[in-house]
Amino acid sequence: MCISAVERALQRGGVPTNFLLAPLREGARLLSALCPHGRAALIYDEECTLAEEVRAALAPFRPACFRLEEGAPYTPLFGLDDTFRAAVGVGERGMAAARFFATVRGGFSLLIPLRPSARGAFERSAPPPCAGYPLKEADIFLAPPASLFDCPRSRAEAALAALCAEELRGDALFSGRERDASAFDEVAALALGAGGEELLCASALFALALRGAPPFAALGTYECLRRQGNMPAFALFSAFSPHYCAFPAGEPRPFFVPDYAARIRASARLFGVPERDLYARLRVPRGTESFALSQVFLECRPALLRRAQLLDAYTKKLSRLYFAAGGAAHRAARIAAEGAYALSAELSPLLSPPALARELGMPAAGLTPQTG
Repeated sequence: MCISAVERALQRGGVPTNFLLAPLREGARLLSALCPHGRAALIYDEECTLAEEVRAALAPFRPACFRLEEGAPYTPLFGLDDTFRAAVGVGERGMAAARFFATVRGGFSLLIPLRPSARGAFERSAPPPCAGYPLKEADIFLAPPASLFDCPRSRAEAALAALCAEELRGDALFSGRERDASAFDEVAALALGAGGEELLCASALFALALRGAPPFAALGTYECLRRQGNMPAFALFSAFSPHYCAFPAGEPRPFFVPDYAARIRASARLFGVPERDLYARLRVPRGTESFALSQVFLECRPALLRRAQLLDAYTKKLSRLYFAAGGAAHRAARIAAEGAYALSAELSPLLSPPALARELGMPAAGLTPQTG
């Protein structure tokens, strides 16, 4: 079972969360063992369909219930008195808020997903509105049977690991740094699994793999555009994957010098990231390094083309599964993701396909370069 892979990853990462697939009453029983006398705050996402079932299971805790809307502050939670020693988060935002409450109060947390996704459960720091605040690890992550279904959204989110793996392999090839993409390959394979359990495990393994990984271009673009509005993961994947596949067929331009400053200004505007943060990730290659990038590209093109064929086959299989599960095309979002591709290089220090296109002067590099 893939759940054993999650348990091993939790152990390797020193994460003490008890990861379970079980009925809601089991979560309430385990929370009672941790917090036998305190009360619990029940925090759930606005689209939650399990609120009443969870509230009934938590009846011994006399829960105070909070419906958390997109971007809502956590302030109302801290009007609760000191008898509230536990927080139960339902859904992505609810899980992050429950961990925040448990961190600040020094209490316990039980996390319950609404779909086969671990988003909000294993990140090291809080999302907006408390972005960057370090979070205590959850005590219990419990996925009830109702959350384990074939979810196209979860499948597409986990599939982004395939692009992360390509970025790591590209960086290893062109920089000479050691990179291990195996954890992301495992997630990508599970994203093509048959059911909700595989998708949940893929999501959990993805979140755990990201804890020690560098920033990624594709994933960074997804997170930035997602915060700004509706950016489904499948729209971004289907926009980026063809570019990653086409990269090996490109032709480097000799004596190419990107306009790094202009790119960073444009990227900061598009993604809402401070320019200083983008400059901190940028490493401008020296002349000899730029020449070496071109040489490596030409020498390794056959291997890059084979990788591109594998990614293309993966993309086609993902698309079939995604649409068979009822996923939508999201054409407008895909157009937005297409427009962001060229500047995605600025979100990562890795020599990813968009970063290499920038350095080698390929058309996807985007902004008009300076030449000399």
